[in-house]
Amino acid sequence: MKKVFCQNCKQYYEAEDNIQAASYNCPQCNIPLSEIPLTPSLTPTSIPASPAAKSRLAYCILAILFGHLGIHNFYSGHYMRGVVKLLLFLLLCWTIIVPLGVSIWIIVEMLTVTADKRGVPFDDKVGNGIVILIIAIGLFCLLFIASILAAMLLPALSTSKEKARAISCVANVKQISIGYLMYTDDYEAAPTEMPLLTPYVCDSATFHCPSSADASQPSYYLVTYPIPIEKMSDPSTVPIIIERIGNHKKHITVAFADGHVETVFNDCNNYTGLLRLLPNMDSRELAALVKQLEQWDADRN
Repeated sequence: MKKVFCQNCKQYYEAEDNIQAASYNCPQCNIPLSEIPLTPSLTPTSIPASPAAKSRLAYCILAILFGHLGIHNFYSGHYMRGVVKLLLFLLLCWTIIVPLGVSIWIIVEMLTVTADKRGVPFDDKVGNGIVILIIAIGLFCLLFIASILAAMLLPALSTSKEKARAISCVANVKQISIGYLMYTDDYEAAPTEMPLLTPYVCDSATFHCPSSADASQPSYYLVTYPIPIEKMSDPSTVPIIIERIGNHKKHITVAFADGHVETVFNDCNNYTGLLRLLPNMDSRELAALVKQLEQWDADRN
């Protein structure tokens, strides 16, 4: 091998001994190379070595593992591209569009960039086939990790949504129960049907549980008693608003005559089964409640 020289770039390269230097073009400026004259000041031992070629395989692996940080660009000497990717990651990694766009940019670079910033071609022993295989493996790993995260997060997200609906349902029952008590104060009698409470409720959506699949009818029942609330022996044990069964899987929401609201565990498929959850009611209120619970069960059947 002999050394050849680019007069324009002032760079030295290696060439075959039996081939003229002019047969080669400079990788950077693309002009023909020239022979190096041997002078006392320029001997073969003093000729600088040509720049070492970087590995394209290493470039692609860095792009797959740390592409969004621009590490592969720093490796190849394209520092500006690396800085742009790093800033995009630090400032906009929480978005979806920007990381997706950067991912596409990285894949394009892996397929098209074949030389470093100096113009020295990569040591490409793998070829485009291996590069495409590396990209496919990287995408497969990304999708695999994403599917695992989705499988872990979706149940938690569903539970969170149900908890949010249950909290909203409690707020609805509380507001309806306040309207119930205000109505009894205004008319000195308990309301007999839910529409009578409409003037006391801010929004008609309050009468519907967010978890209810049937929005055509109210999600809550009114309970009326033959005696006024102020004459009840223990209003804290007397339910006045009871949520319809089926809105939630394992509980219903109940408002009591003293104004407080409870979420009651319920594993029954009928309203009369709720009586076991209300053991301290007075016999008069209990008889009125039983009659209405039986009527609701009959309407369901």
